Amino acid sequence: MKNWRLGLSLSLGLALSLVLLCGTALAAEAASGSWTDYKLRPGYGGTWTLDSEGTLTFEGKGVIPPEEPNGGAEWLRYRDSVRKIVIGSGVTELTYHVFAEYKELQAVEIPESVTAILDGAFRGCVSLTSVTIPASVVSLSTPQEEGERVYHGAFGGCTGLREADIAARDIGPRAFTGCSSLSRVTLREGVETIGDDAFLNCGLEELTLPASLQDMGLRALYNNTYLNNIKVAAGSTAYQSINGVVFSRDGSGLTLCPPGKKGRFIIPEGTKTIAASAFISCGGLTGVDIPEGVVSIGDEAFMDCAALAEAALPQSVEAVGAHAFDGCSGLTRLELGRVETIGDRAFWGCGTLSSVTLPDSLTSVGMAAFGDCTKLTSVVIPGSLKEVPGNMFTSCVNISSVTLEDGVQTVGESAFSTGSHLTLVVIPKSVTRIETGAFSGAGAKNMVVHYAGTEDEWNQIKTGASPFEDSAVILYGSVGPVRPVIQKVVKWNYVRKPERDRILLYLTPELDNIGPAGTVVVGAAIYKGGRMMDFQEAKLQVEPGLHSYPMDPLVFMTDEMEDSCKVFLLEDGGLVPLAKWG
Repeated sequence: MKNWRLGLSLSLGLALSLVLLCGTALAAEAASGSWTDYKLRPGYGGTWTLDSEGTLTFEGKGVIPPEEPNGGAEWLRYRDSVRKIVIGSGVTELTYHVFAEYKELQAVEIPESVTAILDGAFRGCVSLTSVTIPASVVSLSTPQEEGERVYHGAFGGCTGLREADIAARDIGPRAFTGCSSLSRVTLREGVETIGDDAFLNCGLEELTLPASLQDMGLRALYNNTYLNNIKVAAGSTAYQSINGVVFSRDGSGLTLCPPGKKGRFIIPEGTKTIAASAFISCGGLTGVDIPEGVVSIGDEAFMDCAALAEAALPQSVEAVGAHAFDGCSGLTRLELGRVETIGDRAFWGCGTLSSVTLPDSLTSVGMAAFGDCTKLTSVVIPGSLKEVPGNMFTSCVNISSVTLEDGVQTVGESAFSTGSHLTLVVIPKSVTRIETGAFSGAGAKNMVVHYAGTEDEWNQIKTGASPFEDSAVILYGSVGPVRPVIQKVVKWNYVRKPERDRILLYLTPELDNIGPAGTVVVGAAIYKGGRMMDFQEAKLQVEPGLHSYPMDPLVFMTDEMEDSCKVFLLEDGGLVPLAKWG
């Protein structure tokens, strides 16, 4: 028993010694020195001290530098020991990255002498839990140069920050971006602007906008998924809150929906505009009712609303902004009403959208407006759209047919570089220019181009490099309406006569879902070097339940022809490729 107690005593003593040793190791090393004003103004500067508790204190006046011109501020060597920073009352500005990456910093005291906290000042201070910004601060998270994009934010990446009490007049871009634990923000009267991405990827649970607020930037509350209600203080001349959603004071503009809003949202009558980023990242939004009278949908308005299943634009909507529905991966139904303009990448990545009707009111579309809509199978471009923009349907890998209506004049670069399924392109005589790779680049091997004019007129069209696949067949003459037809060919044969003066093509197609009883037309074309040399048609009488249709041979003269052929199903004047050989 005594040995057991002796062992326990020795163990406890050793443990206590280790605790004391660890405590000594964790204690900060006391140090002190002087600092030179960052702007090198005579008579400015001061002293700094670091006590054994890890409190770093600055006294003096001017701007504390993140590093001195001679190679580094002396206190930087103690960065990992700093737990608290106290700024003296003479300091006027916290400059770029001045206290960035102080990983152990837990608290900071900012005096009312400070008028600006610049970009990155406290970036990456992951142990900082709360901060109070005094009303003396005119600008929080100011960029380094006028017009420069802000990458960090004054408190960007402070993942341990839970509370922020802010009285600064202007909250700049990305000020608190990435503060994932920030659940409570108090905006004091006097705050006038909230910049782009100011609270991007934070964890806000409640928010009241002060009456003094006049402007909110793009994506200001992006991905704050716990926030489902925004209040506006009484007396605001700029905003009001209706059912937790921010509107302009007169109710005509829907300004901002909290990202945590779920289900279907009915926009009230009298709304005229949906502001940029209004519903951005509302991941639980499944539907939205847009009333007649709304005339515009701003940039990024519904961006990343992944659960949004339908969007029906009323006849009053004239403009859809850039990225307006970008990333709405669950969008299955889209009605564009009488829209006139669509911005860049407006519907990019709507991968569930299987069809879209472009209205004949459409006059302008931005780059890649419908890019990466992978379930689209056919596209009709109205004649009102004179210029088809570059990459308009890029990466829409399942599009099989594209029809340009009369009135379209130019087709932009890679506008329909969709995928290997593109087999039918209909082009009117109004087209005067087709840019590089407009219909090529994805290896479509059975492409047929229907041109409404003559071969001479076709040769007058100005083209960039490789506008079509090299194997494309060009057919000239009037173009009738095109209807998609589901079909499959299982078997076909050809015979080359030994005298080499003709080809006999025997078709025994097996056609599924070819249509109701009646007459259909199968055509075959022989071509050389991408140019059609001959084309013939044969009629088939469709009977219910019959899937195999033997045909009399089609005869082709072969003076300058190579042994290659494409087989088509013709319906209502349109061609749908069935098979090919050669």
